[in-house]
Amino acid sequence: KPILEVARRRTWRMYRRVRREGFAITPDSPATDLHELRKSCKKLRYLMEFFQALFPAAELRKLTRELKSLQDNLGDFNDLEIQQAALEEAAGQLVERGEAPHETLVTLGRLVQSLSERQRLERERFAACFVEFHAPENVERAVRLFGPRAEPRT
Repeated sequence: KPILEVARRRTWRMYRRVRREGFAITPDSPATDLHELRKSCKKLRYLMEFFQALFPAAELRKLTRELKSLQDNLGDFNDLEIQQAALEEAAGQLVERGEAPHETLVTLGRLVQSLSERQRLERERFAACFVEFHAPENVERAVRLFGPRAEPRT
């Protein structure tokens, strides 16, 4: 098969997956759902970058910019999740070993609370990032670039 056909088909499929997973995120979705979306965004970006020579640079750059913003948000959200879990694990180990001064546990609790608040803000920001990613002009751009009826590049 021609490489352009393969590139479009694979990129279009991943683009649709990112949109489907993004639309499925609700305020009650577990962090694992946002992490899965983050992984799908990474795959989409890899495809877009790998096949970039096949598509108009300016159009692809605009779509990539919105995807990168979404990825940054999801990455920040995930990093905060991991940091909280690490601090909670450290606190648990200190308690198990009997090495947990009250002040240390209070400080760890405050740190986890602070990270949790920052994560909440990133989750709220997700909605705006996703709205930008799937704005009508970006959807139209993706359809033009990768969609089933996309015109060949001249």
